[in-house]
Amino acid sequence: ETLGPVENARYREYVRHIHSSGAHLLSLINDLLDLSKIEAGKLELLEETESVQRIFERCRVFIGEAVQRKGITLSLDVTPDLPLLHCDRRKVKQVLVNLLSNAVKFTPSGGRIVLQADSDNAGGVILRVSDNGIGIAQNELEKVMAPFGQARQALIREAEGTGLGLPLAKALVELHGGSLQIDRRQRSSSSATISRLARAVGSR
Repeated sequence: ETLGPVENARYREYVRHIHSSGAHLLSLINDLLDLSKIEAGKLELLEETESVQRIFERCRVFIGEAVQRKGITLSLDVTPDLPLLHCDRRKVKQVLVNLLSNAVKFTPSGGRIVLQADSDNAGGVILRVSDNGIGIAQNELEKVMAPFGQARQALIREAEGTGLGLPLAKALVELHGGSLQIDRRQRSSSSATISRLARAVGSR
């Protein structure tokens, strides 16, 4: 509406649909490019020092509209005095937003999502996205971690997705030297845990 207001509400709705479709297509292209670069060994990390709390806050802002629209509670649980991370903060945010987006898709209205950070026994950091959504059957986990793999469960297939989010998240975590584990049970709580992510560089 830079050149004037769009008075017809239906036109504004069309514009929103076009913008949403364009954003979805751009996200798909970027995910494909990142996966291709990783497989070719060409994706380089731009590592810098960052606090977990700051990364979490950026993720909350990014996912906030989707959470609010669906009526889901998103809370942050960060253990005090966690070490700073030496990581590519944009890629770590990309991983967490992918995991959070999945949690939003499969968590019903009125549900809850928790973004947690804690230290491990070796002085590293563990990040976890937990929700009380529908979960994925144990025998589907291997499939959803493969590119373009999607679970066959009816409720999950209703959700929009390309099958790239989890494989890309896993590849980016491993590029940082960490590991990603998915623990999902049907009709129960579920979680995605990132262990040994990046390198700790002192205290906050």
